[in-house]
Amino acid sequence: MATPHNQFEADVVCGRLEAEGIGAVVKRSVGSDVPQLGGGGERYVYVEDTDFERARSVLNAPAPTDDELAEYSEESYRDITGHGSSME
Repeated sequence: MATPHNQFEADVVCGRLEAEGIGAVVKRSVGSDVPQLGGGGERYVYVEDTDFERARSVLNAPAPTDDELAEYSEESYRDITGHGSSME
C-alpha cells in the first residue's frame, strides 16, 4: 500500500487510514530490522485487499490548505467550547 521512510511517517499514514475506518499494519522492510536504527528505516504499510482502492484514494487526496486547517480548528473549538471564534 505504502512505503514510508521511517516509523514516524508510517504512523502518519496509518493514522490517516484509521481515521477513515481502514485498518493497517506496519512491517519493517528487509534490512531495516536493526535495533540501532531505532525508528529509522523503511516500513511497509499493508491493508486488506478489500480496502486497497479506498486506502489509495485516502492517501492520494490532496492535503488540506492552511485556510482549511484554520477552519477545521475553529470548528473544533466551537464544538468543544460552545463559543464562537477562538479569537474572542
